[in-house]
Amino acid sequence: MATNKSKVNKEEVKKKSTKKVAKKAKVAKKAAPKKAKPRAAKSSTTSKPKKQITPDERLEMIRTAAYYLAEKRGYQGSDELADWFMAEKEVDALTSSDF
Repeated sequence: MATNKSKVNKEEVKKKSTKKVAKKAKVAKKAAPKKAKPRAAKSSTTSKPKKQITPDERLEMIRTAAYYLAEKRGYQGSDELADWFMAEKEVDALTSSDF
């Protein structure tokens, strides 16, 4: 009779261990990584700079842009003021600042 009990006990142990393995497999399935949340769509407009520029940086950008505008027209005529105003518009449009 002792051999029958040992066979029954071995079978019970096998069943229990099989159930544990099945439970572990279910837990592993639940631990799968979550799907990424959809991101907001980017707008089609030009992006604004992340860093706000100082008034001194803005002035230097305008000077440089005005210089290149004068160079582009071949330094002909005396439109320095027009070059300056055009450079201001370009820099402000690029930086989206309220100066």
